[in-house]
Amino acid sequence: MKLTIYISMACVGTWGLLSAALPDYVKEIFLGMVIPWSISLISIVKTRSVYNLNPEKLIKHMTTAMLIKMMSYGLLLIIIFTFISFNPLPFIISFTGYFLALHITEAFTLRLIIKQKPI
Repeated sequence: MKLTIYISMACVGTWGLLSAALPDYVKEIFLGMVIPWSISLISIVKTRSVYNLNPEKLIKHMTTAMLIKMMSYGLLLIIIFTFISFNPLPFIISFTGYFLALHITEAFTLRLIIKQKPI
């Protein structure tokens, strides 16, 4: 639970700093942050609960989660580019930065979860 709060604080904090530095692109930076952030939080919480309940089902869960994430990202990006008017370059840069940072955080979290309670 603390981890999700820390991740949220880091995302909102960096969004605030970037928005203060680049006030013309507040919406683009926010949209680039909110998608990876929400999917990452859901993934971390669900992965932790699956591992705590039944560690043997972790690989199956991770495979299913990856497929759902790929479809979710694709669908959300199509919806955003279709229905929202904005400058795409700052959005793509923001999305890529948050996507990479949050996926690295997920990998280290998974490693930490497994080290705390080995199979």
